[in-house]
Amino acid sequence: MRSMYKSSLIACIVLISVLASYSFAMAAKKVELVVWDLQGYSDQQWYKNANKAFMEKHPNIKLEFEPHEGVPARPKFISAVRTGNAPDVGILNLYWVKDFAMNGWIQPLDPLIEPETRADFFDGFLDYASYDGKLYGLFTETGVATVLYRKDLFAEAGINPPKLLEAWDFEEFAEAAKKLTKDVDGDGKIDIWGIGISGSRTGGGGPTTFTQFPFFWALGGELIDEDGWPAFNSEAGLASLQLYHDLVYKHGVSPRESYSYTWDDIARGFSAGQYAMALLHNTHAPNMDKQFPGQVGAMLYPVPEHGITSATTAGGWIYSILTDDPAKQQAAWEYVSWMLSPEVMKSMCADIGGLPTRRSVFDDTMFASDWNQVFGRQLEGAHMKPGDPIFPLIQDEFAVAIQEVMMNQKDPATALDDAERNVVQRAKATDILK
Repeated sequence: MRSMYKSSLIACIVLISVLASYSFAMAAKKVELVVWDLQGYSDQQWYKNANKAFMEKHPNIKLEFEPHEGVPARPKFISAVRTGNAPDVGILNLYWVKDFAMNGWIQPLDPLIEPETRADFFDGFLDYASYDGKLYGLFTETGVATVLYRKDLFAEAGINPPKLLEAWDFEEFAEAAKKLTKDVDGDGKIDIWGIGISGSRTGGGGPTTFTQFPFFWALGGELIDEDGWPAFNSEAGLASLQLYHDLVYKHGVSPRESYSYTWDDIARGFSAGQYAMALLHNTHAPNMDKQFPGQVGAMLYPVPEHGITSATTAGGWIYSILTDDPAKQQAAWEYVSWMLSPEVMKSMCADIGGLPTRRSVFDDTMFASDWNQVFGRQLEGAHMKPGDPIFPLIQDEFAVAIQEVMMNQKDPATALDDAERNVVQRAKATDILK
């Protein structure tokens, strides 16, 4: 019996030694990963530092980078997948993820991501990068639509802005804008407008819808229904367009030429002191503050009524894993999780002015300013533009509707009826809708 026990013990020791040797050999085995990253990253210091640190920490993982040009690179990714030349890791535009997941071109992260890591990301970004109950990517950073305002002009008009993490309702917002709209020199012309809003269709209407959709979403709007058909011709759509019309014509707090204004026009106007408030992007805040040091504030987007969560539009790029090789997937996750770690994300946001998509990073003192507290609260109600094939048509036609209403050419109902009809016709003509 003792001899049998001794033999079994020796066999176990041998087996453990063999497994340990195998594990050591696998750990030492070189894994090569091809990473398609964004062209703009390669010259940024945070990116250089993060990759250097990763390679020092993981000498067994070799990284080969191939920068891509951003949004125009979608066909390049698809061609690479279909010809068997896809990268192992890719930075994808947020609009691509649903389509890539549906086609099986990217891999679910659920078997790889730790529960505590997953829980640290804002829910909206996890939901957006999920398909059929599985997570297919993680956002690198983001940016949001926000309302910037001049503190000094508010003080001169005797207006107190809303409390830091509270939102005005639409009526309060309009009333404040009316008090801020002034003919300073008495020549009968407005010198300072209450609110700057853009209506230009530049960029396919992207910037204009980016700052208009928060009103639409706060009203409970949905852009696409469960069957993939346009759903924007709704009470929310009508009310959001009516709000824009009222700001220009009923309240007279925005110029009638606003239908032609781009973000750049609004930003320049704000910098020139022509607007007391403006619908812009969070990255505009630091630049504006240079023009008016200490006088630029940010507030939550207005809501239809108190008690409703302030909404915003958010965007960004997503790290996804494309390789289906199990041996490479773990190495790919090691890389992705490092590039999205709190320390790297913090460094990235500091360098490029982005907002973190992880809650723990927002808790850092670096994001303790009033601006960032507002932006962080907006992320709790963030919506992303959908990645469905029909969305570019919806965005284009919705932007047309915004412009027609701001030009007073059509009432909101007619503009949305026409927009819906045009989307359906264009979608059927291109086989997006059957």
